[in-house]
Amino acid sequence: MYALSVAQVRSLELAVVAKESISLFDLMRRAGAAVSSCALELAATAGLRRFLILAGKGNNAGDALICAKLLYENGIVPTVCLAYEPGQLRNEAKLAYEELPTALKQKLRNDLPAEALRSDCLVIDGLLGSGTRGRPRPELAAWIESINAGMAPVLAIDLPSGLEADSGQAECAVQADLTLALIAPKIGMLQGRGPELCGRILLDRLGTPHALLQGQYSEWPVFTRYEAEALLKREAYDIHKNMRGHVAVIGGSRQYMQAPFLTAEAALRSGAGLVSVLLPENLPIYAGIPKALILRKLPDAGKGILNQASLSTLQKELTAFSVLACGPGWSKNPALLPVLELLLQSGKPIVLDADALNLLCQAPEILMQSKSAKILTPHPGEMRRLLSAYDLCANLPRHEQALALAQKTGCAILLKGHGSICADPEGIWTRNLSGSAALATAGSGDVLCGICAAFLGQMPKMQAATLAAYLHGLCADRLKPLGSRGLIADDLLAEIPQAITQVNPKA
Repeated sequence: MYALSVAQVRSLELAVVAKESISLFDLMRRAGAAVSSCALELAATAGLRRFLILAGKGNNAGDALICAKLLYENGIVPTVCLAYEPGQLRNEAKLAYEELPTALKQKLRNDLPAEALRSDCLVIDGLLGSGTRGRPRPELAAWIESINAGMAPVLAIDLPSGLEADSGQAECAVQADLTLALIAPKIGMLQGRGPELCGRILLDRLGTPHALLQGQYSEWPVFTRYEAEALLKREAYDIHKNMRGHVAVIGGSRQYMQAPFLTAEAALRSGAGLVSVLLPENLPIYAGIPKALILRKLPDAGKGILNQASLSTLQKELTAFSVLACGPGWSKNPALLPVLELLLQSGKPIVLDADALNLLCQAPEILMQSKSAKILTPHPGEMRRLLSAYDLCANLPRHEQALALAQKTGCAILLKGHGSICADPEGIWTRNLSGSAALATAGSGDVLCGICAAFLGQMPKMQAATLAAYLHGLCADRLKPLGSRGLIADDLLAEIPQAITQVNPKA
C-alpha cells in the first residue's frame, strides 16, 4: 500500500461510508476503538498505570473522546483535558462528547496537569489532526512543549499534533513515541520532520476494504502488517521439513566466531526445515548452540577462515542445500573471494550480508555473472561502498540508491536503517514501517540475514526481503514497545515465532 495525502484519505473515508452504508460517526467510533485497543496493549506491555487524554476540537478530538469512553467502560478512569469549550467541538467530535460518560464530563479539565506527565502515565494526543498548517496557537503550543518536556510516553492519534500531514513540516509539534495511523499512513510521516516526530508507526485501516486502497497511489509505498499477513500463508497440513527448504549458513572466522549461529538460529525460528552451518575446521564449537542445527567443518589450511583449500569440499556439500546465507562472521580477507565466487556460481538462491558485501566491492563482476536469485542486505556504510564499486551515484535518496543498485545487479536490495528500504530489479520499492533504533546493535543484521534466507527458500526474493524486514522490526517492537536501549541480537531469536503468530495466527 501507499502513504497517502489528506485529500486521498478523506476520499477513502467517504468511500467507506458509502460502500458500507454507515455514518462518519460510525467510522469515528472505529477509530476511537482502535486507539483504545492500542493504548491498552501499550500500557500493559510497558507497565503504564494511568492515562491522560488530550482533545482539541476536530476529528482527532472525537477519536480521543471515544477512546476515553471505552477506557472508562473497561474500568479505567482517564484524565481528559479538553483544549476548547465543549460548544466549540466540531461535527462528529460534538457527538463523541455527548456520548462521554457523565463521570468523565464532570472531571473534564481545560489545563494540562503537570503531575500527569510522569513516566507511569500514557499521554494520548488528540489535539490537532491532519488539517494542521503552521504553528499551533500559543495555548496549544504551550501544551505541546509541556508534553515534550515531560517523562510520559505519547501515543499520537493518526499523526503527532503540529505535524503537517502532507509535507512533514512542523514548527511546534508533539514528539510521539508511537503513532497510530488511521486508514493509511500520511505522506508527511515519512518526510521532513515526520520520521523524527512519529516514533514507531502502527496502522489500523478501520476496516477499509483492500479494493478501495488498491485504487490509491502515491510516491511513497509502505510495507505494513497487512502486506505481511498476505505473504504469511497457512502451511499445508502435510508439510515436511524438506518442503520448507534447507538453508546453509556459510562462514565464520577467528574474529567473528558466533555470528553464523545468530543467522542459523534465526533461519530455524523463521521456519526453515533444516539449517546447516558450514565452518572453517579450525574454529572451536561453543556449547549452547541450538541442537537442531547441523554442523559441518570445511578444510581451511589452518587459517581459521574459508579459502581456496575449502573449495573442493564446499562444492560437494552445496548440492544438499536449497538456500545459501553468507557473510556473517566472515572477514575482509581476500582469501575468501574464491569461496564467494563459488557460492554465487552455484545457482542456489543466496543472501549476501556483512563482509560478503565488502568482498564484492573488490570483485564486483562476480555478482553480475551469477544467475542465482540474490538478496543483498547492506547497512548505509556497505551501501556506499557498493554504489562506488558499481559506479552508481550515492548522492540520492535512499530508495533511489536501492533501486539503482537493484537494477544494475539484478538483486533484491534490503537497505537497512530507519525505515528500511526494499527494492527489486523491476523498479518496485517499499519502505518498511516496523522496527526502531532498538535494532542498532551488534548482530542484529546477522539475525535479519537468517530470516531472509528462511523465506527465500519459500517465496520470490523481493517478497522474502520485505517480509523479513517487517518481521525483524516487529520482533524489536514486541520486545521494546517504548525506548530503544538494552536490546541485544540474541533477544530477537526467541521472538521470531511470536512475531509470525502476531501477523497471522494460522501461519
